[in-house]
Amino acid sequence: MDTVKAPSSGEKLLTIGEPVSKPLHRACIVLLVLLTVMLLGEAAALAYIKFLRPRYAPAAAPRYHVVLVGDCVVYNIAPYLRRRLGPDYLVSRSGMFVDSTSAGREIAWALYQKPDILYVSVGFGDIVRARDPVLDFQKNIERFLQALKTTGYSVRIIWGTVNLVVDDQTAQALAGTQYVGPRNKEVQAYNKATAELMKQHGIELVDMAGVFRDDTARYLHRDGYHPNKRGLEAMGKRLAEAVKGGPRQRPEGL
Repeated sequence: MDTVKAPSSGEKLLTIGEPVSKPLHRACIVLLVLLTVMLLGEAAALAYIKFLRPRYAPAAAPRYHVVLVGDCVVYNIAPYLRRRLGPDYLVSRSGMFVDSTSAGREIAWALYQKPDILYVSVGFGDIVRARDPVLDFQKNIERFLQALKTTGYSVRIIWGTVNLVVDDQTAQALAGTQYVGPRNKEVQAYNKATAELMKQHGIELVDMAGVFRDDTARYLHRDGYHPNKRGLEAMGKRLAEAVKGGPRQRPEGL
């Protein structure tokens, strides 16, 4: 027959209903709090994923490719134009820096980038360096248009006039020195020749010079003829207004 050993006088038995020690009690409470926080955090994360997280549609591919051809002014317009046009348009700079109409074939090489819209603004280098008188300037543009025609590539062309410059008095106030850049009389003569050619060939013309008519000095650097940030932003806005709507049908005879 089994016998039950009675506890010795020095042993203490833990009976049901007897409270546990305080350190053990605190540890249990801390553990329960941590488990509760973890469970609540997981529930909140799941709720965010399921109900609150914004849904982002995958980015759509651009519908139109715009290639810019020209000098540093045209190249610097690019970021402002991208911002105005939005994701439907891919805006690229031509691989070649063109600051004179004498580089007509180089302008046509921009077609290798397969643009839907080709924006060209060339002529400031001609004016600054007096490299090409107005008559040669016109012949150079004619050669470019002929080179473009022979490619058989269908592209919408937008041509931009050259920006205005400050007058001598304003330039001296800006730079503190004698102004050595081109005069507006020269700029306007080249822009007039450009407008006549574009009308003759049925090509869209953007009046970039018009951006500067009301307050020329406000939109130019201290050198008196390079557009500043404000000027580039205004030019980007005007070009974006012309570009929007996508490529149009190629003009007759081009």
